Amino acid sequence: MTPWQHQLNEGDHMPNKLTYSQLLQRIEGLENDVKALNEGNERLNLAFEATDDGLWELDPRTGKAYFSPRWHTMLGYEPGELPASYETWTKLLHPDDRQYAEDAVKSYLNSRDHFYSIEFRMRTKSGHWRWIHSRGKAFGKDDKERFSRMIGTHVDITERKEMENQLRLTQLAFDQASVGIFRIGPDGQIQKVNDRACESLGYSKDELCQMTVFDIDPSFSQETFKEYRRDLRRNPFATFETVHIRKDGSVFPVIITVNYHEFEGEQFTITFQTDITALKRAEESLRKSDERIKSIFRASPAGIGLVSNRRILEVNDRFCEMTGYSVEELIGQDASMLYPTIEEYEYVGEEKYNQIKRHGTGTVETHIKRKDGEIMNVLLISSPMDSTNLSAGVTFTVLDITAKIQAEKEKAKLESQFRQAQKVEAIGQLAGGVAHDLNNLLSPIMGYSELLLAATPLNDAKRRSLEQILKASMGARDLVSQLLAFSRKQTLEYIPLNLNHVIANFEKLLRRTIREDIAINIVPSSYLLPVMADIGQIEQVIMNLTVNAADSMPDGGLLTIETLVVEMEQFSANDPPDMKPGKYVMMAFSDTGHGMDEKTCERIFEPFFSTKGIRGTGLGLATVYGIIRQHNGNIWVYSELGKGTTFKVYLPVSIKENIDCTYTEKAARDLMGTETIMLVEDNEEVRNIAYEILKQHGYKVLSAKSGKEAQKIQASHRDKVHLLLTDVIMPDLNGKEVYTRIASKYPGLKVLYMSGYTNNVIAHHGVLEEGVQFIQKPFTAQALALKVREVLEN
Repeated sequence: MTPWQHQLNEGDHMPNKLTYSQLLQRIEGLENDVKALNEGNERLNLAFEATDDGLWELDPRTGKAYFSPRWHTMLGYEPGELPASYETWTKLLHPDDRQYAEDAVKSYLNSRDHFYSIEFRMRTKSGHWRWIHSRGKAFGKDDKERFSRMIGTHVDITERKEMENQLRLTQLAFDQASVGIFRIGPDGQIQKVNDRACESLGYSKDELCQMTVFDIDPSFSQETFKEYRRDLRRNPFATFETVHIRKDGSVFPVIITVNYHEFEGEQFTITFQTDITALKRAEESLRKSDERIKSIFRASPAGIGLVSNRRILEVNDRFCEMTGYSVEELIGQDASMLYPTIEEYEYVGEEKYNQIKRHGTGTVETHIKRKDGEIMNVLLISSPMDSTNLSAGVTFTVLDITAKIQAEKEKAKLESQFRQAQKVEAIGQLAGGVAHDLNNLLSPIMGYSELLLAATPLNDAKRRSLEQILKASMGARDLVSQLLAFSRKQTLEYIPLNLNHVIANFEKLLRRTIREDIAINIVPSSYLLPVMADIGQIEQVIMNLTVNAADSMPDGGLLTIETLVVEMEQFSANDPPDMKPGKYVMMAFSDTGHGMDEKTCERIFEPFFSTKGIRGTGLGLATVYGIIRQHNGNIWVYSELGKGTTFKVYLPVSIKENIDCTYTEKAARDLMGTETIMLVEDNEEVRNIAYEILKQHGYKVLSAKSGKEAQKIQASHRDKVHLLLTDVIMPDLNGKEVYTRIASKYPGLKVLYMSGYTNNVIAHHGVLEEGVQFIQKPFTAQALALKVREVLEN
């Protein structure tokens, strides 16, 4: 307060008259006050003009307001363009912020706080929204104790808000990233991690931030980390593969991507960790699959190769044998070199291309010129390497059909039988070639699945998956068995059988298998001689022929099964071919179905030929044919359309006619044991699963991967060995030789042979002799345990 104002307030005490000098003094004081007020107003106006913030003044009582020029330009308006009122401000507020802002002003005026401060959005003249930070203070009260003035600023914080949002999004992406993210300091110290990094390693964030990269990555030492940092300073981006160590000590493979940064004097790296465990497993599975395919490619009895842009890319050994060329002489050469003429090559190429376009594969009979100039007849089967791009090249399979063509020319009357024999032999060779490897692969799959299933509770969700794995492996085993049966190369256990007893024991199952609208009439012979046969295979023949008959009677009917002893002496043209004179037991299966025409009857036993469309595999009757032929028997079919079909099976009578052939099912027994078993198997997977099965059944197992290792175990093992379980064919000593060498030390030693090879190969090694115990791979845990118990107790 100026002295003049002070004196005015004390007017009651002033003298009644002033002297002239006093009056001049008061006038001078008043002039100074006015000058000071003008200077203050001028400074205030300069501040209003110079500040980058929008200034406002409000009378809370009347709603009148003042908005500075900067306040207008912040929102895109000309100075003074908007009415100066409280209502103007509220109309510009974002609808979601309006009530909140008005309530904040009212609350402030009622609370008498020192300052008012809030954030809200305001609409610009162009229609966009800007974030504003409003700060103010109220002062000056009227006689009703109401604030008479409120002054404040508006600061545009839109950029700050956007930066905050960006930072929040960045933090969210960091925290929720699907890969582990680390911030690593220059000394290897882990400074910051996200949730995924913690999940992958099993540590908390606090634990990891107390650790270094040396604790989780064994590939780093102090020296290698320094070198790695130097490389990053030269090239701030790097990707490499390594392994990380979890808190529980387990190790898993990862791909690391690194970005080097220098910021405000700090040096650090942002490291991204991707767990590639699943990728590694897939790569390993693909590698094994590729190895298996290459093994089949090399071992195939058919010539196989790849051709692209006329150039030969790859061939197998069999193709080289067929053509007389070496691999080196063929790779990279024009494929036309293998044809007698360029015209035949071009014809085959065009025909093959058209077939592939129509059917996805091409089959052409043609000629190949060997290196020595000899022309051979071949069957060429081609498939595209890329079905979407036929020009990418083809894979081809070449079967030598020279002998077939020659036989056709020499014996035209046997054309159909020869063609069928060729097909049977081709599939038989393929089946025999891969049976051993497939059986070795299926043994651990079936065994481990069975063991896991036995250890899994009934209410466990994993049982369904394990059951499906076991079911699929059983199906694969049965498919191999069917192919081997058709090719007559599976191992059989011949015992004397009375077919009347077999059919009688099987009757209940047959009646449950076929529909109720089909009647079964069994007519057994009152006098039946025994046959030497494999009970399981004969049951399969009965089942397949019964199901085949049922399928031919969709509207119901009658199936008659008969047995009879017949004497074959001379044969007519209608009798089964290749049958020697003698006594046979005949089984006849006659149905009242729709029948077949002559052409269908001629092909009925061909593999993969089916009259059932997509429902049939074409292996049922082919399997029956193979089984009967392997039993030195034969099968004959007679059918007419609309009159039904009859299949007659002929099995030779056993020369031991007086033996007991009463068939009884094997009794269930306790499969546990305590004996000592020496296991010899060169295939690691089969050896491991056999070891697990035997251990779980209580046996003490001495495991060896070869015959020589078995001899070393023999030399050091002093206790008794009760059973030798050995593979038949191994690299050094075969199973029979292993038994011969170690049996002398263990009196009464019993032996059980196992193999995935066909019976011809096993017989060659002297194993398939009468009385020798044998189990075919692949086997289930139950089958192995049962067979071991049977041998030990025999």
